[in-house]
Amino acid sequence: TTAGTFDLPDVERVEVLKGPQGTLFGRNATGGAIQVITRKPSYEPEGMVSASYGNFNDIVAKGHVSVPLVADQIAVSLSGFYHNSDTYYKNLRPGSKLEGEDSWQVRGKVRLNNAESNLEVVLSGAYGKRSETFAIYGTPLNGNTVTKLLDPNAIIPSKPYEAALNDDAKPQKNESLDLSARAELSLDFGTLTS
Repeated sequence: TTAGTFDLPDVERVEVLKGPQGTLFGRNATGGAIQVITRKPSYEPEGMVSASYGNFNDIVAKGHVSVPLVADQIAVSLSGFYHNSDTYYKNLRPGSKLEGEDSWQVRGKVRLNNAESNLEVVLSGAYGKRSETFAIYGTPLNGNTVTKLLDPNAIIPSKPYEAALNDDAKPQKNESLDLSARAELSLDFGTLTS
C-alpha cells in the first residue's frame, strides 16, 4: 500500500469517472476510476518550489520546473519531493524507538510535438524510495488483556499512539520505478490516444 503514497508536486487536475470504466481502465474499475493527471512539460518556462515544517519534525519540500528545448516541439520537465518526519507512536519498550517516515521521489518528462503530423508523445519516468515503521496496534481498554494475566511484568500500552513491541520494529521499505509513454494523434474526426 505504500506504493500509492508518494506525493505529486505537479498535479494539473483530478478526474473522477463514475460508473463502470471497464472499456478504458480494465474490468477492475467497475465502480469508477480516479485519474490524477500531472502537468505535461510546457513550451514556456515555468516552475514552483514549496517547503514546510510541522509537528513531529515533519519536513516537506517539493518542486517542479519545465523548460522548452526546441520551440513548440520539445520540452522537458523535472519534479520531485522529499518528506521526513518522526513517528507519532511511542514504543514503551526500554531502549527501543520507532522510526518515522523518510521518502522522496524524482520524475522527469519529455514532450515531443510534431505539428505537421499532429502527433504528440509524452515520455515519463519516475524513481522513488519510502521507509516507514508502522505500529498500528490496538490499545487494551484500561490495560485489560490476557497478556497481563500470563506475565505480570508485561508492558501494556494504555494510551492512544503507544505501542509495546517485543522485537525491534524494522521499517517497511518501498522502492519504485515507473516508466510510461502517451501518444496522441489529432485527426479531423477526433483524437487517437495510446
